[in-house]
Amino acid sequence: MQVDIASLGDAPRRYAGTMAVTPETHHKHELARNSPIAFAATVELDGEAVIVTGWIQSTVHVACSRCLEVTPVTVDRELQLVFHSADKAPGPGVTELDAQRLDIDYYAGGTLDLRPVLTEQVLLDLPMKPLCSTDCRGLCPQCGSNCSEQPCDCQPAVAPQLSELAAFRDAP
Repeated sequence: MQVDIASLGDAPRRYAGTMAVTPETHHKHELARNSPIAFAATVELDGEAVIVTGWIQSTVHVACSRCLEVTPVTVDRELQLVFHSADKAPGPGVTELDAQRLDIDYYAGGTLDLRPVLTEQVLLDLPMKPLCSTDCRGLCPQCGSNCSEQPCDCQPAVAPQLSELAAFRDAP
């Protein structure tokens, strides 16, 4: 979904709908099985800046970080994005980011493609360590069984470096 910056003029433009997540837009992340991204966005010019405000909503299926079971994570967030022309981007020698530049992105060629921007916002809202439930017990490190489904009889392994300390623990 391309937004022609020159056509924005003085009046903001509104976009709404659902967007299918295609393999080209998710950059090797496992979003192919997920629900489409529902969105509503207002795009307007503010001087030389392009301001995108609105919301996105989607359900992403990710692996639980403890048991590796696929679990749905709902993303529902508001957007407030600022874009500048790529010719306003800092040069390669400027590496320090301040709080103002951290929230700014750039577009090139007079158009802004919202598809990768919205997909990126969904990915940024995913938890770093998603869990299928807060009481997930994870996988057994010895046999690999899911401890939330069935407990195993494995004994905790003692690292070889700590075997000398195990004697102190077991002493009367």
